[in-house]
Amino acid sequence: MKNRYEKSKRKIVGQNYNRSRTTSGHTQEYVAEVLDLSTSFISDLERGKSIGSIHTLISACNLYKTSPNDILHPLLDFEINLTDPLLIGFNTLNQTNKEIINEMIRVLNQKQIEDKQKS
Repeated sequence: MKNRYEKSKRKIVGQNYNRSRTTSGHTQEYVAEVLDLSTSFISDLERGKSIGSIHTLISACNLYKTSPNDILHPLLDFEINLTDPLLIGFNTLNQTNKEIINEMIRVLNQKQIEDKQKS
């Protein structure tokens, strides 16, 4: 499976794992303990030496509070920017604040539709 993805893309995925871990404030040792993996495997992930399993990806994303797209985007065949600072900021909000912003977006979208119908 290692040869399935270009080396340069695996390296970026590894950097994404590393960025997500460090942004969340965790050490490799802590992540290895929580995910029941070896520290050397976490290091391999972060250096792009391994992609890991879907289970590892999901567990890491849950621990880091990030999206799988944030980590795997170089391997995906479509353009989506989920590393946008606004989206990252939104994802760090508590549920109440997320609901407030969702309601604000709903109201603004409704107003935009109404304004478009008037013109």
